[in-house]
Amino acid sequence: MLGGPGKQKPQHRMVDSTLSIDTFKNHLNGQQPLGIYPLNDDEMVRFAAIDIDVYPFDHAKLARQLDEWELPFVVCNSKSGGAHAYVFFSESEDPTRVIVELQKVSAALGYPGAEIFPKQVKRPTGGYGNFINLPFFGHPKLTYYCWDGNQQLGLDRFLDLAESRLTNLAALSEAIAQADLDPRGVSIPPTTNHAIS
Repeated sequence: MLGGPGKQKPQHRMVDSTLSIDTFKNHLNGQQPLGIYPLNDDEMVRFAAIDIDVYPFDHAKLARQLDEWELPFVVCNSKSGGAHAYVFFSESEDPTRVIVELQKVSAALGYPGAEIFPKQVKRPTGGYGNFINLPFFGHPKLTYYCWDGNQQLGLDRFLDLAESRLTNLAALSEAIAQADLDPRGVSIPPTTNHAIS
């Protein structure tokens, strides 16, 4: 049931079709959640994410830490109140190399076991791999934001922030190297703020 404590699991079904404006509208107005498979038809990615399943979670602190390291991530709450730290690419990138870079960031944040999307580097036969839920599902029991430092942003400002932080894998790798991340981590502690109302 949506809106309860812990991991939220709405019903999903795979639809093998081109997305329409109505599909996105249904997601935003809370009628049907939408998840996206990160691997495209060429088994490359245009975005990736670190999925931290800790509840409750201090999203602003995570956003500030990533900003301090000068890494181009966009932090949103997940439907369960955990965190999704997205990175968006200006061109298709190799998922194997992307996963390695996100694992470095995840470990440095203190969450070496966090899920990384894409989870696969190749699509399974007859399938797509694992999907990640898109933010801003408009269910009345859920509240979504993304963060720019301490500032909570709604959908329009999320889109602006994501666009402003477009990067490529070479630039991301260089920024991670420049940040000199400590693989022992800086764990972002839980908070009393809840993303689920």
